[in-house]
Amino acid sequence: MATKLTDRQKEQFYRKSRNLNFQSSSALDGVTIEPFDLKEDQPLLSADQILARIEEVRGRYEQ
Repeated sequence: MATKLTDRQKEQFYRKSRNLNFQSSSALDGVTIEPFDLKEDQPLLSADQILARIEEVRGRYEQ
């Protein structure tokens, strides 16, 4: 008999599945996305780090 998944396990499964589908779809369009996993215990980026990353990405696409 199969065991039932908890709500948390279902959420994690569908999140992982959705991320993999997005990465695969993006790869078909020729876009490469670095995989990452957000965890509750990871520190968040500071505002300066976020702005620096936005400028880096913006510079790449505005060429």
